Formats: sequence, structure tokens, C-alpha cells
Amino acid sequence: MPKSVLITGCGGGIGSTLAKEFHAAGLHVYATTRSKAKMTHLEHLENITLLELDVVSQASIEAAVEIVRKETETLDILVNNAGQTICMPTLDVSIEEAKKIFDVNLWGVLAVTQAFAPMVIAAKGTIVNLCSISGVLYTPWLGLYNASKAALMAYSETLKLEMSPFEVKVISLVAGAVDTTIMSHGDLKLPENSLYKRAQKEIRDRGNGLGVPSKTPPVDFAKQVVKDILGGTNGPIWRGAMALVACICRNLCLFG
Repeated sequence: MPKSVLITGCGGGIGSTLAKEFHAAGLHVYATTRSKAKMTHLEHLENITLLELDVVSQASIEAAVEIVRKETETLDILVNNAGQTICMPTLDVSIEEAKKIFDVNLWGVLAVTQAFAPMVIAAKGTIVNLCSISGVLYTPWLGLYNASKAALMAYSETLKLEMSPFEVKVISLVAGAVDTTIMSHGDLKLPENSLYKRAQKEIRDRGNGLGVPSKTPPVDFAKQVVKDILGGTNGPIWRGAMALVACICRNLCLFG
């Protein structure tokens, strides 16, 4: 049996590109997202199983686990890629919307990891959590996204310590600017009483990913990441535009 990898959030962007790169490397890929209709671009590839998996639904997670378990008793690599962004001043964002960001970016990762952990442990495999430089470089208007990714980094690095007795590697994949559509908030509208009304254009531009000097093509990002993972990396890796700068800034703050 070839090695296996399960990736969440494969409707497009980084998840979809990682699925293709792992497939090209000879792994059996379980590509997942909330709706299989979003993964038709992967249907033509052999050795890819398309599954519906909603990271905020325990029933959906359990159903995916049962399908994978019927095909293989072990899972070599779990990639927690699914994520959600929000662009809104922290004074204006509703608590309900803020909680939704953490439901996907943190609690969803926790739930998926807990569900698939026995299979990964059996394989002495690898868990990859898609963190972000936004958890290190704090950008205005993205406060809740920044906070969720900072929390994910703390969880991921702690998980690495807790998984070490089982010989399971945990990679905190700190992604820099990658040329995807994850930042797409063209419909952003501030509340009428917002203190930031005069900055609405700038906030909308930030929400659409404008003003970023450079972005790494998803294919280049995925090729390097798959090489890192299959090469046996354990711990944080920093990939994508501005990731090295973020790493240096973080280290200066911690050890400077």
C-alpha cells in the first residue's frame, strides 16, 4: 500500500495544490472539503479519494474517519489546511462571527486531529497544521484571524511535545503570502456607527489581499512543503513570501 495523506480544505488554493503534489509524489490522497462539488478539478486523478468533511461538524468528521478506516488502518500524514478569514475592525466584529473564525481555525483542527490521531499514531506518521505569519505579524483589521492563527501555533507546538512519545511528528506550517483567493472580502461593509468609516476603502482593500508586495505561486509553495514533509521535518517550517521575515521578527522578539 502506498503512503496515505488526508488534507482538509481542498476546494481550491493551498489544499487543492497540496493534494496534486502529494499525488504526484505517489501517495494515496484523501482530499476533503465541505462539498465534493468543489473538488471536480481533482476527479480525473487516480489514487485520490474525494470526501466530504466539514471541520465544524463532529458527525461529518466521524463519517470521514469511518470511510478512511475501512480502506486503511493507518494514516501517514494528516494536513489540517481548512481555514477561514475575516477582515473587520475588532471593535466592529460581532462575537458570533468571531467565534466562527475560531470554530474553523482552531476548534476544527482540534476535532479533526483528535478523530484521526489513532490512525496517525499507528503509522508513526505526521500531523501538519497550517499556521500563518498573521499569527506573528499583527495586521490591522485582521485581528480575529491573527488571534486564531496565533492560538493554532501555540496548540500545534504543544501537540508536538505531546506526540513525541508516540514517534509522531508535528509540523507547524507557517505560511507567508501565497497567491490564493482566501482573502476575498469584497462585500465588506462596516456598521453605520463604526469609528472606522473613513477607512472603509483601505479595510476593503486589505480584505481583498491588496497591498501585498509579493505572493508565492501555490504550486511553488506546495512543492517545497511536500518536500519538507516527506523529508521528515518535525517542528515549525516557514514557507511563502515574507515568511522568513516573520520568522526573523519572531525570533528577535523571543530571544532579542
